[in-house]
Amino acid sequence: MILDQIKNYKAYFRNGVLDKAFEFLKNLKADMPDGKCQIDGANIYAIVSSYDPKPFESCGLEAHRKYIDIQCVVSGSEMIGWAPTKLLASKTPYSKEKDVEFFVVPDEHLQKVELSQGLFVFLLPDDAHMPGIRIDAKKGHVKKAVVKIKYDFWNKAFQS
Repeated sequence: MILDQIKNYKAYFRNGVLDKAFEFLKNLKADMPDGKCQIDGANIYAIVSSYDPKPFESCGLEAHRKYIDIQCVVSGSEMIGWAPTKLLASKTPYSKEKDVEFFVVPDEHLQKVELSQGLFVFLLPDDAHMPGIRIDAKKGHVKKAVVKIKYDFWNKAFQS
């Protein structure tokens, strides 16, 4: 997992493969409609959504195998939990159709960070994550974009 400000993304991704994804995130506005947005053909797309974060107990710990996530809050803030998949027990088997596996939330190894406007979190397939957690007892609305990058596309770009 990488957590940083959007403006610093080139410190991690220098070959230009993710420039379109981060340009999309840098230009997001709070009034952008919810829905799916194509960024780079079938290799990179985004899902923009609006919601109220939920209590910790109502959130799920998940990981994906086909896609990398870049999650970025446009407005509001939420907590996101993170743990390496190798330390977790599976709760539901991996769904190839939905590209998701859910894990049992551990008593230890789960780190929580606040995700607010201007920050991004970059999550690889071995990064289990629990998005959409309400901060304390605060209720608030969140607008967020999740950019999905085909793992094979990303992996090939860094091997060449």
